Amino acid sequence: RARALDPRTGVPVRSRRRRAAKTAIERAPAGTAVRASRVGGELLIEVPSKGLRAASGTFGFAVVWNAFVAFWTVSAAAGGGLLFAAFSLPFWSAGAVMARKAFQEIAEETTLTISPDTYSLKSVAAGRVMAAGSGE
Repeated sequence: RARALDPRTGVPVRSRRRRAAKTAIERAPAGTAVRASRVGGELLIEVPSKGLRAASGTFGFAVVWNAFVAFWTVSAAAGGGLLFAAFSLPFWSAGAVMARKAFQEIAEETTLTISPDTYSLKSVAAGRVMAAGSGE
């Protein structure tokens, strides 16, 4: 069976049938919890929280870290005074950052809304907006 040649290039033409245009969102990748949907003329992408099981390493380390810093601070205050205990302040700060990160991993949900002209990104944890941004 002879194939027809494209008159411009001289390359055999495979098929004249056009494929149906695919939509950008046909199905989510396997194993993902991310949800994408269209609301009106906007694309809405929702990233759910990881939950306690996924963030257990960060959460567990933050608990152990802060427990040890509390023990060290109390011991330093009892044995060397408040000035000596004040050296634990950077470690309390690091513990607070770890605890906040663990809380965000456990409870934070992120939503990205894209419209033809603008976008917005919002992260919410326990009903409180943790971060938000938008642009054109």
